[in-house]
Amino acid sequence: KDSLDPLLIAALLMQETNCNSQAGFPYKTSTKAYGIAQIVPSIWCKEIDFLDDKIGKCAIQLQNPQISILSAAYILKENYRTQPKKFEGSCLVEYSSKSYSGWAAALRGYVGWGCASGHDSYVTDVILLYTQLKEKYDNLD
Repeated sequence: KDSLDPLLIAALLMQETNCNSQAGFPYKTSTKAYGIAQIVPSIWCKEIDFLDDKIGKCAIQLQNPQISILSAAYILKENYRTQPKKFEGSCLVEYSSKSYSGWAAALRGYVGWGCASGHDSYVTDVILLYTQLKEKYDNLD
C-alpha cells in the first residue's frame, strides 16, 4: 500500500501527455512543464538530486522520458511522504470540500493544490485510468 505502483505512474503519464515521449513545452497548457510527465523545472529542479539545478539544463533533461518518469515517481513519493493534505479552493463547487489522502493526495499535489483551470477532476481522472490499467494488466502472469 505504501509502495508506488508502476501502473499509477502509467496512469499519470496517460493523463499528462497520453504517454507522448516527445511532449515538450507547452504540451496541453501554457505552464512551463516539460517531458512525458509534464514537470515544471522552476518547482522541481532544485529539489530532485539527479536533476541539474539550472532551469534551462533541467528542462532539457526532462525531455528524456526515463528522467521525466523517474522525476514523476520522486514527486509522487515525496507528496505521499508529506501527507496528510486537504485540497481546498477548487474552482468547482463539487470539488470545493474534497479531501484526499494517500496516493490520491500525492496525485493532487502533483498537479497543484490551488485552483488551477482544468485540474479540478485531475485525481478522479488519473484514478479512473489507474483502475482501468489495474483491471487490464494486474493479473497478467
